[in-house]
Amino acid sequence: MFQRILVGVDSSMTSGQVFESALVIAKENKAIMMIEHVLSGEDEGSPILPPVATGYYFPVVSSDSYSYYRNQWDAYEKKGLALLETFVNKAKAVGVEAESKQSLGSPGRQICETTRLWNADLVVTGRRGHTGLSELFLGSVSNYILHHVPCSVLIVQSQSKEETVEKEVSELAHAT
Repeated sequence: MFQRILVGVDSSMTSGQVFESALVIAKENKAIMMIEHVLSGEDEGSPILPPVATGYYFPVVSSDSYSYYRNQWDAYEKKGLALLETFVNKAKAVGVEAESKQSLGSPGRQICETTRLWNADLVVTGRRGHTGLSELFLGSVSNYILHHVPCSVLIVQSQSKEETVEKEVSELAHAT
């Protein structure tokens, strides 16, 4: 049914759940996976631009502050590439063909663009559970994708912190 699955991941805990869900579908359908991480200031793990001096007409960032930010951004990029490499290797280990892409921009728009260019027939992404005002102000990548891609979409709801802790405790109990 599905032959080309695009998986949108970020640095959140939900990405592992998203990847695993996509991997099951890819394996069952003998599909190819494209795993995409979008570098964005919206991502939980992205560096924050340092405060700027406001005593002038235009904000000024010191060279030390910019250098620090640049180093943080480089580390963020490397972390994203390492995440992608881990997911690709996991997919290949179970016999699923996979490739990866790291891009820069708005996550929703980038994933929609890759969906079209790569001709994906399924997009798998996560949802953190923003509702009401938080969704209004923070936006919703999954909602944007749902309404702008020309194919099927699977949105994986993130587990609550309580569910995650319960799962980890259960796994530890079974390990001993």
